[in-house]
Amino acid sequence: MVDSSKSPHPASRAPEGADNPSAPKSERRFAGKLSDRYDLWRVARPHLETIHGAVSDQVTRFAEANGDKVRAVDIGCGDGAITALLLDDERVDVVGVDNEPKMIVQALGRLRRWIELGRLSVVEADALRYLAEQGDGSVDLVASGYVFHNLTPDYRAAAFAEVYRVLRSGGLFINADKYARDGEVHYQDLKWQIDRFFEAFGDTEHIDILRAWVLHHIEDEGPNHLMLESAALTELEALGFVELSIVCRRRMDAVLVARKA
Repeated sequence: MVDSSKSPHPASRAPEGADNPSAPKSERRFAGKLSDRYDLWRVARPHLETIHGAVSDQVTRFAEANGDKVRAVDIGCGDGAITALLLDDERVDVVGVDNEPKMIVQALGRLRRWIELGRLSVVEADALRYLAEQGDGSVDLVASGYVFHNLTPDYRAAAFAEVYRVLRSGGLFINADKYARDGEVHYQDLKWQIDRFFEAFGDTEHIDILRAWVLHHIEDEGPNHLMLESAALTELEALGFVELSIVCRRRMDAVLVARKA
């Protein structure tokens, strides 16, 4: 846990409270080369602007219907890409949560002006632990980008349940992530993405980054990380979410929205 008085910015803090040793633990999959040059990830995602546009559209629609300030949480805020989309709407205030110090530093550098305006705080914490410390119905909107597929199934299930609990009635969950489609089409999507990595990083200068991303995607295919769209929709519906929809898809990447009843 980080002492807020020693954090890189006063708005970067870790929540108080003892760890629960029986709670599912998250993996730190971005503690090495991937976090060092996370900016290069975008080079191999030619459709990322479309995915981000879909997130922005959902945020705007929700903020307009909300009619008041929107209290939002960005789970696994990383370098602040999704956080920035939330903050683009002046009606939205955000808490960004991430457990990787290198990513926190990037987010603070990218989003400092929003912190200074009082619209953003950044918390270095385990996502499940942070959510567990929030009150029932205390959040209007929970968003996340490319985080939940990195979580093991038990941790992911616990996090989904906490997202549902902290959302108010009518609150919205927006998740831009890798949602695998059933059948052969998923492997076609995977091949396409691996080809993009070779196009972007297949030179000697970036060979380590290429290796790291390819291995990361291979690990994503295992039972501890593969997140099937069909299974995710079923899991969220079982929690009580309604109006579930994939509002945008480009190959492996999709934007899922769900509302708390």
